[in-house]
Amino acid sequence: MLLNVERASRLMDESGLDGLVATTLPNIYYLSGLWSSSLALFPLDAQVYAVAPRERLAEPVLVVPTGDLDTVPDCFPGVRAVNYGCFYREVAEGVDLSAGEARLRDLAIDREPRTDAIEALSAALEQAALGNKTIGLDERSVDPALASKLQRRFPSMSIRKASSIFKQIRMVKTKDEIDRLRAAVRVTEEAIRRTMLIAEEGTTELQMAKEFERALVDQGAELIFKLLRIGRHTAFGQARPTDTPLKKGDRIWLDVGCKYEGYSSDIMRTFAFGDVGERARRYYEAILKGQERGLQTAMPGVKAKEVYHATVEQVREAGIPHFRRHNVGHGMGIHLYDPPMLAPGDETVLEEGMVLNIEPPYYEIGTGALGVEDTFLVTKDGSELLTSISRKLEVLQ
Repeated sequence: MLLNVERASRLMDESGLDGLVATTLPNIYYLSGLWSSSLALFPLDAQVYAVAPRERLAEPVLVVPTGDLDTVPDCFPGVRAVNYGCFYREVAEGVDLSAGEARLRDLAIDREPRTDAIEALSAALEQAALGNKTIGLDERSVDPALASKLQRRFPSMSIRKASSIFKQIRMVKTKDEIDRLRAAVRVTEEAIRRTMLIAEEGTTELQMAKEFERALVDQGAELIFKLLRIGRHTAFGQARPTDTPLKKGDRIWLDVGCKYEGYSSDIMRTFAFGDVGERARRYYEAILKGQERGLQTAMPGVKAKEVYHATVEQVREAGIPHFRRHNVGHGMGIHLYDPPMLAPGDETVLEEGMVLNIEPPYYEIGTGALGVEDTFLVTKDGSELLTSISRKLEVLQ
């Protein structure tokens, strides 16, 4: 399962919480396995919740619009749902329904929906026996009045902010999460390989970017972002790909990520199309050495900021004395950016089971960018790369 039950229980006990209410798409998915179409399409307006009591964290009660009920059967075992609002479905006459169709009929037609989201959420809290308990409410992306509305309905309930609790729980991954992150990495690496196969003189940034996206879709993944630039344009990494053609001596820089089975990837690579010059090779070697030092430093008990300092100092010692960077990495998970940050002010102590990205890119206006970024798992004895594609400055002929 995705939820780290043992960690969640411990952190809830430390915070005096009897239950959690997830309100954001990543946290709802983490608890229940529901990737809500309503929240994905209308993130500022849709109301979807997952209510998880401390004693039954793996059996949350979902609150969903009636239109989302067809996705509930795909959730984790033990998940229940309370629906609200109108969405019309009919049942064909004289047709034997499959088990899945019969369940959808039972969920979406044969029972009366609640009037609105607050009525449904109240019912879910009652089902979870949390009406007079202390709950942690993920306060992000919700109506600021939600807590007061619940307080009026449940005068004995104590409501506390819990977005930070969710972040702490999700920092340490379960085996299922690590497997999904590995899969997302593999899919992205395959898309990068396919993209580089079409790289020849005259190939444009747009053509390569489209090839990358096609390769993701072919593998059942969803694009999160694709930053792909050529030559001196690589210094404009965040800008959209253009019809700039590839020529000998150019560097190809890409920073790309996808969503696969609910989990994110984020990989940066630099390729050389022919000879990119001694200085570029030397600078790339410096950032690669910095990344390697960061990986060697990352282990349980080490603070995130220590990985940052080790990485930056090594890049400077290895050949870029003026190297600067606001962070050299971040946590990975359902979110593209999970805590902690490998940044100078982050005091988070690394723990076994954390999955992070490490990246010390270098951007120089007038010549371009050089970068390498990889996903790694914090193990009992150090770190393990989840990526397998070469981290060297590969030369494409």
